[in-house]
Amino acid sequence: MKKKVMIAAAIAVMAGAGAYFGNASNSPSSDGRSDLLLENAEALSDMEIELPEVPIFCNAGGYGRCWEPWYKPVDILIYGPCRYTGYTSDFCGSI
Repeated sequence: MKKKVMIAAAIAVMAGAGAYFGNASNSPSSDGRSDLLLENAEALSDMEIELPEVPIFCNAGGYGRCWEPWYKPVDILIYGPCRYTGYTSDFCGSI
């Protein structure tokens, strides 16, 4: 007798859980939220974002920004003139 009651209770719990989760996936409130999340994900993945133009200023004349020290192969401690790289993060002081 107890075994039949336990089986019936388990079936009732499983049927209730199935009805709850089946209804939750069809509710209009969850669909609205999922559409909004999908639109946000699509907007974030859009690579057609145009950034404003940024001017890059490099020093002319053989030293300054966009130049790096050019080391002589004979001695690492003595470096010769600066070599142009085009990267604004590079800097070579005047010698």
